[in-house]
Amino acid sequence: MAKVDPEDVVDAIHAHDDPVVTAPELADELPVTSRTVSNRLRELAAGGDVERKDVGGRAVVYWLPGTRKPRRNAKDRERRLAADQADLEEAAGEGGRSEDIAASDLEAEPEPDRSDRMGEDDVDEVIDDLDLPGRGERVEQRREAVRACVRYLREHGEAQRSAFVDEVYADRPAGFGSSGGWWNAIGKQGLAEVADVVDVVDAPPEGSHVWYWRGD
Repeated sequence: MAKVDPEDVVDAIHAHDDPVVTAPELADELPVTSRTVSNRLRELAAGGDVERKDVGGRAVVYWLPGTRKPRRNAKDRERRLAADQADLEEAAGEGGRSEDIAASDLEAEPEPDRSDRMGEDDVDEVIDDLDLPGRGERVEQRREAVRACVRYLREHGEAQRSAFVDEVYADRPAGFGSSGGWWNAIGKQGLAEVADVVDVVDAPPEGSHVWYWRGD
């Protein structure tokens, strides 16, 4: 019988298209039953590695603390929240009661004032402090993967996801079995957090997929 540990479940959440997930959704992507996934999720929630919310009936949704959400305009945001609520009501079952999930639970934290961002000398310190999924040596491997992405960006001036995957993922998979899960954690979370707090890395502007190095 296949074995799935809590770290595998965290990786599956990162690889999932929607940041808010249920045990059955993750079970579709893992070689175990929904009950096993639910047990792993409860363990993670007890340890503070994932957030959870009961949404009525027997339905429970989970998400990663501090998940960075895609930027959306107001209409996109309104449609997404409405769709999320409709899905949760359906998951709660006929006759079940579904609570609204507060927007603060689903939306990203506001970006810091860019004039307050740190400089090139602070990049390594920022990477060392990244709160990436996993534990112990695995977290360090993932921080090193982010560091390698920053190094690649510094050398080339600009890069897209495909370049990071081609040039960094192969040498530093950091425990991920797919480039999609790797990019969600290393790029969308780790590299994006670096871009939020240092002035030499810029995340892609709206409508673009290109990351930029702004240092010397």
